[in-house]
Amino acid sequence: MKLDLPDDLLDLAGILHGSRAFIGPEHVVLDLTNRCELNCLGCWTYSPLLRGLEPPGLWKHTQLRSAMVETLIDDLADLGTKRIRFTGGGEPFLHHNALAFARRIKERGMTLAVTTSFTPVTVPMIDTMIDLGLDTLSVSLWAGTAETFSRTHPNRTERTFERVTENLRHLLANRRNGKPELILLDVVCSTNFHEVRGMLEYALELGADGVYYTLVDAIRGRTDGLLLNAEQRNLVLAEAPGILARVEEVQATGKPFLLDNFDGFLTRLRSPGADLGVYDKQELEHLPCTVGWHFCRILADGRVAPCCRGAEHPLGDLKEQRFKDIWHSPTYDDFRRKARDLPKTDPYFHRLGCYIMCDNLMHIRNLERKLAELPGEVRAELQRTVEGLS
Repeated sequence: MKLDLPDDLLDLAGILHGSRAFIGPEHVVLDLTNRCELNCLGCWTYSPLLRGLEPPGLWKHTQLRSAMVETLIDDLADLGTKRIRFTGGGEPFLHHNALAFARRIKERGMTLAVTTSFTPVTVPMIDTMIDLGLDTLSVSLWAGTAETFSRTHPNRTERTFERVTENLRHLLANRRNGKPELILLDVVCSTNFHEVRGMLEYALELGADGVYYTLVDAIRGRTDGLLLNAEQRNLVLAEAPGILARVEEVQATGKPFLLDNFDGFLTRLRSPGADLGVYDKQELEHLPCTVGWHFCRILADGRVAPCCRGAEHPLGDLKEQRFKDIWHSPTYDDFRRKARDLPKTDPYFHRLGCYIMCDNLMHIRNLERKLAELPGEVRAELQRTVEGLS
């Protein structure tokens, strides 16, 4: 059902209704493939530290069917989706049709970002990305030097880091109108925490557009040795003023540079549960979860997850239904209602682990802010519009 409202109010109308969605998800993540050639220390699926908790071999070779992705892209465009990101359990550029999908997304007028290690990328692929107008590349490095890169990626050498750097330089030298934007992703753990300032300096020297720091999301009994202890967290916090000052110095020259969600990174470092890798409990206890009106994740096997952590809580399967039917299904409506209204201690959420690290926290905060900033009369009109709808 489409309400007679501006598109930018339809998600808020859904939130006020409590369960229904009146427009498609603004942001959708596609796990194109589970295949990956790296073994990042903190990875949930390929870390060498998992010791028996690895997913089965069949999972590692699963990828989205091309025809399914093409239909999905068209459905998302028709539903009003604005942004798509390729990421997930594997390396997106290992899907043989990744760039063809990128072309279709851009032709349908949507923004496209890709989270990637950049290790399988070649110069011809980079040139195609530039020609397509790909919007953002988020390159996961976990390091500011080749030595630390090889320590956090045990099956790669320092030469891999050097080759990625060479390819990033080619990208930056040849891109047009600042596209693709280049953001470097650094997951901070006990192996690389000493290099947080070096990660920034590497990004600045390279000419990247920003850095996103986050903390390792550990698996108990396997990768929790990567968690920062109190002393290590304090050392990282002590680096924060210098990092902020350095970025301000660069920005003062007129060059934009993004420290993406740096406040959120610092908040997690100070979290009372950080010793155990439980970063977001305090905030989520007081913040309604509205991710069901904004976001969706498509897993490599075609299942539809409601959030980044929702792989074990699918709400439908593209092998059985079109996305638009799943998005407007009673099952999805039930998730929206429960996510908004129930505490995350409810058994319904036990497979999600919301309190550990909510990867959609920024989206939820933004929706909360958007709702809070609505003029009173507009909010009242929205409330009247949705009242009485089943």
